[in-house]
Amino acid sequence: MHSTLTFADHLRLIDEGATGSARLPEIAVYTHDAQRTLGAPQPLPDEVALDGFDYCQFTLCATTAPWPHDPAVVDYHATEGRSWRLRLPRDGARVTRLGAPAAGEDRHPADASAQGTARDLPGSPGRATEGCPP
Repeated sequence: MHSTLTFADHLRLIDEGATGSARLPEIAVYTHDAQRTLGAPQPLPDEVALDGFDYCQFTLCATTAPWPHDPAVVDYHATEGRSWRLRLPRDGARVTRLGAPAAGEDRHPADASAQGTARDLPGSPGRATEGCPP
């Protein structure tokens, strides 16, 4: 029996719990890598790319390990409408989702920023196998 489901359909069927949210970016990276190896990479669906970038920021970039460089702030803006701020103080790295500033929130400009589609931002699942640093 042949399946008529697309890759995106299969990804949507994954459990949406904690395990599913961890598996989705992983599956997306492996699938994209296999497609690139075969010479026919397909773009990630927008929601998969957005969720994958978000997952990467909060699980791979955020850390309590000391940041050995000068403190910095990096903003990432996905053209699909989401934004993140990566703060790199001496005592680690913290990520927040950006939205409208809350009352009293310190909104200093970023030291650097990147803007593009979620699949094109540095560290997105679609770029993870291209050696792009987070």
